Amino acid sequence: MSSADDANDISQNINPKITQNGLYQKAIYHAARYGGSANRLKEILQRHIKKHADDEAEANQAYMLIPDIIETLQQEKFIDDAKFVEVRCASRFAKGDSLMMVRMKLYQQGITTDMIDKMFAQMIEDNPDAEFDALKTYALKRKLHLQDAEATEQKLRNRGFPYALIKRYFAER
Repeated sequence: MSSADDANDISQNINPKITQNGLYQKAIYHAARYGGSANRLKEILQRHIKKHADDEAEANQAYMLIPDIIETLQQEKFIDDAKFVEVRCASRFAKGDSLMMVRMKLYQQGITTDMIDKMFAQMIEDNPDAEFDALKTYALKRKLHLQDAEATEQKLRNRGFPYALIKRYFAER
């Protein structure tokens, strides 16, 4: 008996919302609407199963389907962690987030630290002043140039900007 037959046997006995097809449709919907990483999608599917499963045995059967669904979506390019990290980094820097803040947000989204480090290395290579540009964006958005230096410095530190960049900001201000 193949794994496809096993999946079909499992699918016939459980709630339609947690069959392989039901989970696949939920995953496609979420990936298309919200994007995200493979780990984040896995967490969402697990919550969905926990909510809709009638008992623990049914939930365990449905949990076994998740890796195949994630793999299929990755092959079909619905989920691409590298592209997600690239787009999210650019977006967060454009909003004025520090390197530390972006790292934290990506880690919360289920991205591995190795992938985050690779993307940051590439971004720093492409634009060595990326974090300083983000600092200036944040300062402009928050109108920090109108506040006193001490308050501005504290707000920038709270956002995770390194002290060296903060000093540079004041030198160029």
